[in-house]
Amino acid sequence: MKIYTSCLLAGLSLNLFIHSAYGAFSIDLQFNNEFGAQYQSAFTEAVTFWESIIIDYRFNSPLLDGININATLATNDGPGGVLGSASPSGYVYGNVLLNGDVNPSDVLWAVDGSMTFDIEDVDTLINNGTFSALIQHEMAHVIGLGTVWNLFDSDTATVYNPVLSAANQYTGIHALTAYQNEFDPTATFIPIEEEGGLGTAGGHWNEVENGAGLTGITDPEGQDIAFELMTGWLNEPTFVSETTIAQFKDIGYDVIPEPGSLVMILLATSSTVGIRRFFRI
Repeated sequence: MKIYTSCLLAGLSLNLFIHSAYGAFSIDLQFNNEFGAQYQSAFTEAVTFWESIIIDYRFNSPLLDGININATLATNDGPGGVLGSASPSGYVYGNVLLNGDVNPSDVLWAVDGSMTFDIEDVDTLINNGTFSALIQHEMAHVIGLGTVWNLFDSDTATVYNPVLSAANQYTGIHALTAYQNEFDPTATFIPIEEEGGLGTAGGHWNEVENGAGLTGITDPEGQDIAFELMTGWLNEPTFVSETTIAQFKDIGYDVIPEPGSLVMILLATSSTVGIRRFFRI
């Protein structure tokens, strides 16, 4: 099953609002009227999950007070295929000194975004126990994994969140250190997915195309990275790696320092351009 991350999403009609806060970082989640109560609990669980891991920003600004996420159900490509899509749509950015760093860097945070799920897949995902993992996956993209890496501002010729090398290899120091500790002590970069086309390539950790096999890259618990939450295809049982958590530190968030085994999850497009908001710090 393919997880699609779109860079182009339309604005949504909303009538339900949920706010939850764990720390200084918070997620405001809104639903359209297609979401019945049978779906909403998985979303609130995903909010709680990410708020328990991402606890603050590494820079203090009144503009950084959480992220607003709109969730909708829509018909996409029928059963199977693309299960969900997500993208940030509003940003705060600047050249700032992040907590713990010695020198300023060009950082961009998402403050608004959207998630869309194929209405023809949702019940199947709930029944097989993978809907929660899919929501957590898409929510991570809205927050920034794979969607705010190396964003180029043509007006100032500035690259924000420069965590990718010229060869499109992930080299952000915090995630790379975690990857070395967790998967490969000799690694000089984290492999990024190159297959799967637009929305999958370039925005996920690498695995075998179509999720069709094991990579042979395992963590100390023996878990193959093919089952990691932020690869491009949904394989179960899903787990969240220290690498994924540390990636958020690379892009300007404070994260709770937990071993990957403690945050393990065992859980049996639109082409319309969205409105984007930018605020300079």
